[in-house]
Amino acid sequence: MSTPLSRLRPCLYRLGSLALLALSLVTWGCGERESRNPPSLDGPTALDVAQRDQCGTASPAFRQFRRPRESCDIGLIANTNGERLALADMSGQTPRLVDVDRGTPSITHLRVEGRPIDVAASPDGSAAHVLRSVAGDIAVVDLWRVQQAERTLSLPGTPKTLVTRSVGDEGRRLIAGLHDPNALWMHPPVTCRNPEEGEPGCTGFEADPTRVSLPGRVAHLELGPRQRRLYVTYSDRAFMSVVALSSDVSLDDRGLTCRGGRAAPPCEVERVGLTTGCDDGIDNDGDGLIDQEDPQCYGPDGRESPEGIGRTVSGPCNDGIDNDGDGDVDREDSECQSPAQPSESEPLVDTSVETICSDGDDNDDDGDVDFPDDSACYGEQGATERATPPAGGGSVAAGPMGRFVYVADPNGNQVMTIDAERLSLIDTARATTPPTAPFRETLGITVGDRPVSVIGTVDRNIVWTDPEDASHGIVRHRYGVVAVAGDGRLYRADAIESYCEVTERDRDELLSNDEFQLGGESLADAEERHCLSLPAFPTQSDDAEMDDDPCEAAEACRTCLEAAESDDMGSASACRDVCSDFQGQREACRVQGRELTPSETTRLTINPRFALRDLDSSSGEISATGNCNEPNAYLQSLRDLVDTNPDAPASFGCFSPLRPQPISRFASSEELQQDSFESLSRADLLTRTDLVLEPPSDDGAGEGGEVRATTVSTSDDRRYRSENWRVVYEGVIPGSRRDDGLLARRDDATADDGDTTTSDMTIGGLDLCRAGVRAGDRLEIRTEPRRGDEAPETCRAFRDQERIFEITDVKPRSVTLTPLDDTEDDPNPGSDARDDNDAFPARPPVRECFPRGIEIEIRPHDEWIVVGSQSGFISSRTSEMGTCVPRFGSESRRQSSRVETGDVFTGPYLEFRLVEGSVAPTRTDDAAFEYQLRTRRAFRPSRNAIGTSFPSEAAIFRSLPGGGKLMVSDASNDSIFVQNLRVGSNSVLR
Repeated sequence: MSTPLSRLRPCLYRLGSLALLALSLVTWGCGERESRNPPSLDGPTALDVAQRDQCGTASPAFRQFRRPRESCDIGLIANTNGERLALADMSGQTPRLVDVDRGTPSITHLRVEGRPIDVAASPDGSAAHVLRSVAGDIAVVDLWRVQQAERTLSLPGTPKTLVTRSVGDEGRRLIAGLHDPNALWMHPPVTCRNPEEGEPGCTGFEADPTRVSLPGRVAHLELGPRQRRLYVTYSDRAFMSVVALSSDVSLDDRGLTCRGGRAAPPCEVERVGLTTGCDDGIDNDGDGLIDQEDPQCYGPDGRESPEGIGRTVSGPCNDGIDNDGDGDVDREDSECQSPAQPSESEPLVDTSVETICSDGDDNDDDGDVDFPDDSACYGEQGATERATPPAGGGSVAAGPMGRFVYVADPNGNQVMTIDAERLSLIDTARATTPPTAPFRETLGITVGDRPVSVIGTVDRNIVWTDPEDASHGIVRHRYGVVAVAGDGRLYRADAIESYCEVTERDRDELLSNDEFQLGGESLADAEERHCLSLPAFPTQSDDAEMDDDPCEAAEACRTCLEAAESDDMGSASACRDVCSDFQGQREACRVQGRELTPSETTRLTINPRFALRDLDSSSGEISATGNCNEPNAYLQSLRDLVDTNPDAPASFGCFSPLRPQPISRFASSEELQQDSFESLSRADLLTRTDLVLEPPSDDGAGEGGEVRATTVSTSDDRRYRSENWRVVYEGVIPGSRRDDGLLARRDDATADDGDTTTSDMTIGGLDLCRAGVRAGDRLEIRTEPRRGDEAPETCRAFRDQERIFEITDVKPRSVTLTPLDDTEDDPNPGSDARDDNDAFPARPPVRECFPRGIEIEIRPHDEWIVVGSQSGFISSRTSEMGTCVPRFGSESRRQSSRVETGDVFTGPYLEFRLVEGSVAPTRTDDAAFEYQLRTRRAFRPSRNAIGTSFPSEAAIFRSLPGGGKLMVSDASNDSIFVQNLRVGSNSVLR
């Protein structure tokens, strides 16, 4: 029986659809498998490049190289999880993985068992040294034959990291960092012979190693640019060790000697703290006392010496001096309870008050009781006996020119910067111009989340070349660091930016960028080498506000001496007063971030940045200044002035010259009194973060590069943010409008001599010190006084008057109030409602009239307050032990949100001049006199997403045929991120 076709057709259609669907699923699945092939790398952790003249023919793997006979640049990748050593051809613009065994499908690598964690090429490129954590040794791979040698180098401890030194035959060393014992292990590198030139094999296993003891568990090792020094960071020490690898005259010049009893290098010669002086584990001031043991340390954020790094206020109680002559210094003096205390002989509070560090109990059960036996107690007034574990450093990198060393601090999301010449930590917040320490808790450069690896860099660009002389131009150098963060991004930060006008004497043109990066004889013989002579940046907290006086004095001295040299009458004696301390003036000028002319062929200007690089060189700016409000009474005062003064402009708006107002400060050529870079004896880029150097325009105007204004605001770390601002005359201090004020009782307010001219008020919910309340401010009681038969007669005086009083003393939770008894103290001059002094009570308020919680407001007197929507209201004081003491950085004029009419306001994100105008400001009840401003965020940090989730190591390899490469390994997704520095392209190795 046959089935009609008409009846089969629907079934066939369904079967065909199912077949097509199945085929599409199969095809889709195959495509997915193709795109998701497992990577050949398996836990890539460490990177290096072996370089030699040619690859040879001993291994078939080198036939895959692009030009194996011209050069042999072999990328080495240690795969911890897969226990493999991967090879890569680094000769082209894009690296390529090499298949070691082409008889096996997919890309294969050389098996190296024992859990490899680091790799370092021999200086001659003939061998790879693979550090193995489980095996506890160094395996050697013959890079001529691409096979592991039979012998290994045994290690006397648990290996952590490995580097190779390549200075001459005598200076070539393998250097391994070990745990248990904590030490450096040094051994000549193993070398392998080219089979084409003789018997194959590797030699160098028999040499005796050298061991140098270390004070902690090694985190990372880094060789200095000339490989005379080794920098060591620790996971359990808050300092970096400097190890001298060879005898060096500079060690003697600095007075450095070997530590630990060794007579000569290699040895540890210095320790550089990576945090504040009272928490770095070293003796910063050389008195034999470390951190808590030193009487000047009140806490981990303090300074161990007046010149050290810290985040506390300097004063008689932490200056290292016995100020009151009682034989006790600083914290050892029982009267000293705080580093901010103004006297060493007058305690802030009653010393009988019992605290955790003086209660006779072992509160943290460590066997030590109270101060000074418990090392966690910073003085008898300490609030805890529990010590915090030390936080060590991470990856360390030396800058190519040997000027800076950078250390990653994953715990603080920052990169620490070290002056490699002075071997001192740089307080980057102090070194920036202007200083930003009052607004930054961190000492380093803030970068992304958990920086795990850092690379020191120096970028060099020619920004202008003389069209008539190619050997004359302006060169920009950027000293900085590339930080690889745990958020999968590369961050670029600048330490300093310098501009140098240079004229090459013995060359027809300036150095090329390639000649500069390669260094060597080209740079050593060029005049541009003088551009690399940098000033000594501030490496300590300097409480004195920096100004131009030292630089002006140094230049005056130099001018005088030059004139005296051409005078046959011997008038040099006339310069003695000016030049009595020329070297000191010159050094002070250098510390400000400036340097005088270093040579006849160069002029140099320095911009300390120590912050993330701005991708667009943009800056924050004031985007609106026209929004304003004023009381009606003030507006009438303006009209009256115009009506009675025919010469006054009939202008009443926000920009009226008759009214006080904040205006932006633009630098102009008239202010600078200079037109070009060539005519500047010292470029004015030094104190102005809002100036840039530009090449001359096409029409020739401003030849030599003009200095021009580009921004009107400054920032603490140049990461500008959008923010709304209010500039208010006698505005309410934020947080001070409250309803929890409580007056003292009459008997409490009466002094011993019966004086009742003042009254105390407690304010429980507000820290008045941190809130910025000062003596001289005005407090207004907005609560009606008590009424009824039970109310004392004295309460009647407060009913029909403005209940405004002067604050004459401020404590963290209370203020002292005094009646306003003088018309010149009228807080509202110009206001008809308050010109009569009888409007204010003649006696202080008493609790009998205000028995319950009182609603209050606190305002400054005859001052404007500046409040940001994010920055808030900045106070220069803090509370400590029941008193108001200066906060760290309080000496800076950027530490306050107050400004008087006619003065310049300088805050962390905003700067303007408050012009006076013709009519004084007024505050009334009906309206506030205020302006609204806005800073627009125009900063884009220079960063790249590298597509990794857990980067482990980053490195830059510059001297490669296809151009320099930046490479980042990521063991979590089995990949290597590669960035070609020459063309800016990115690629990934898997």
